[in-house]
Amino acid sequence: MNTCYDYIYWDEVVLKNKSVEKSINTTIKKIAFKYKTTADAEERCSKEILYEPKSEIVYANNGIVSVFHSCYEYVEGALHGNRIFGSVNFDSNTGNQIKFYDLVNANKTKYVNELIIQKLQNRFQGESFDLEHYTKNLEDVDFKINNNGITILFKGDSYATTIVEVVFTYDEIENYIKDNSILKGFYNTK
Repeated sequence: MNTCYDYIYWDEVVLKNKSVEKSINTTIKKIAFKYKTTADAEERCSKEILYEPKSEIVYANNGIVSVFHSCYEYVEGALHGNRIFGSVNFDSNTGNQIKFYDLVNANKTKYVNELIIQKLQNRFQGESFDLEHYTKNLEDVDFKINNNGITILFKGDSYATTIVEVVFTYDEIENYIKDNSILKGFYNTK
């Protein structure tokens, strides 16, 4: 891997509505460029830094575009690297961004949060973990969508490169989704 340059790659969506396509792709590109390394060229060219950014469309179907951004950076000699990440989801009909709680019935948010916490506790069963680290990040969670469900993403509480995933199948989350949500009914849960 040539580390002398900042290679920033990103996926772009192709839509019938070119105005919405341009809006979504512009946002994806802006976010991808936020992951550009700040290390100087001398460090990169001496290969003291491993730098792996990616910005990929992980789902584009049923009126939804789901994009995952990630960058792993490791400086030679460090105990471990660092990973930053995020996601952005769009309504491909309007270009509007979709936040996780835009999909959830407002009167069911508390129950969804309890489900997330329960899944975290099950995941870390028998291990030490900082529950407060996760609960304080519930308000604006990163998430991605695929054919099977929704994956909520957290940065691990004890290691800088860990991405902790909480996965919901559509069967598990269906009763909590807003009736007028873009997500409601586009999947067949049976």
